[in-house]
Amino acid sequence: MFVADGWRFDTKLRRSYVKKRLHELQTFRSDGALQTIFIVSHSPYRFMLTFQLIREAHERIRPFIHRTPVVTSRLFDEAAGRRVFFKCENLQRAGVFKMRGATNKIRSLTEDERRRGVAAFSSGNHAQAVALASRDAGVRAV
Repeated sequence: MFVADGWRFDTKLRRSYVKKRLHELQTFRSDGALQTIFIVSHSPYRFMLTFQLIREAHERIRPFIHRTPVVTSRLFDEAAGRRVFFKCENLQRAGVFKMRGATNKIRSLTEDERRRGVAAFSSGNHAQAVALASRDAGVRAV
């Protein structure tokens, strides 16, 4: 199984194709069996996510998103045997739960990238979020 940019692929990719961008991760499946997952990184560089970067993203997107509630359910807690919290991102603008990430990315583009526009390879929540964030920022999206 391969994971590339959040997508899982059951097909096998040749190591020569992905070269140095292939990272092997061993994990356990829910049935306890050991499985190997390969993560393909398309980025030519890696960076460490820091609290400062999270704060910067928060400030960048705050004017464009709704602050959504966190709710609980006694019935769900009982069924799960523990306290469970639900972050209601479905109450975000346009009902899309990927609005924060799309808005942050669109608002982080350079002026040259904004002029070229963006493309979303999705027909679901991600595409809706990219379309709305792009429209708000005046960036052409397909």
